[in-house]
Amino acid sequence: MKTIAAGPAGGAAFGAATSVVNALSSPYVELGAPLAGSVWGDAAKVLSLLLDVGWAWAALAVVMGYAAATPARGAAAGALALLAATTTYYLTDSLILGDPLASYAGDLGLWSMASVLFGPVLGVAGATVGSPGVTGLLAGLTVRWVRPPR
Repeated sequence: MKTIAAGPAGGAAFGAATSVVNALSSPYVELGAPLAGSVWGDAAKVLSLLLDVGWAWAALAVVMGYAAATPARGAAAGALALLAATTTYYLTDSLILGDPLASYAGDLGLWSMASVLFGPVLGVAGATVGSPGVTGLLAGLTVRWVRPPR
């Protein structure tokens, strides 16, 4: 999967999954109400907490950069993955909650800017993990992950 096309597809899947899990974890949302107080509701809450933290979103860009394999493609894949994840997250929230998409414009704009700023850096880190020399060492220390042989 040495292409940047995986970035938007992976990002869209991650964003939609995060939104759906959030809805399932909330007793105040139509999807989550039947699960309230059950083992499945508790599991959805834990998964929601794991998907909503910043490191999970950063890991998305790193993994897409790793899949892209080169720093240039990794930068593009990281940014596109985060942009797709952000857009799909708010679009899915809008559909699930019945809110107009325009009500998310401020948050969507803010997180899209963050995606453009940090996505390329995280994608390059993923693409260079395991590379020989100082670059690979620093990237590996950044993400604390050892690239398996290709």
